[in-house]
Amino acid sequence: MMNNNSGGGAGGPGGGMGTGVGGGGDGRHDDEAALTEFLSSLMDYTPTIPDELVEHYLGRSGFHCPDLRLTRLVAVATQKFLSDIASDSLQHCKARVAAPIKDNKSKQPKTSCINHG
Repeated sequence: MMNNNSGGGAGGPGGGMGTGVGGGGDGRHDDEAALTEFLSSLMDYTPTIPDELVEHYLGRSGFHCPDLRLTRLVAVATQKFLSDIASDSLQHCKARVAAPIKDNKSKQPKTSCINHG
């Protein structure tokens, strides 16, 4: 932080930038407040992926952080990523199953067997 303050004070030519930073500082303050609030809300949320599993894989990659909020943030991001993959896979499967029915009549019995089974 001292580097930012000294950079702002020594930045005579960057006076315009200082104003922009000040304006961005207010936005940055709002962003930081929203991030702090979001991270605090993660303490009340139990993600689908257990904290221990996330901590294990983070540890294997060399990331060690005692802050449980960051671990849960990674868990939520991973959960979203896996959910998107599953959703995309379902859409792809539906499109693939629908296409052969129009193209090949030989595949219709297989599709109808799957639907009845």
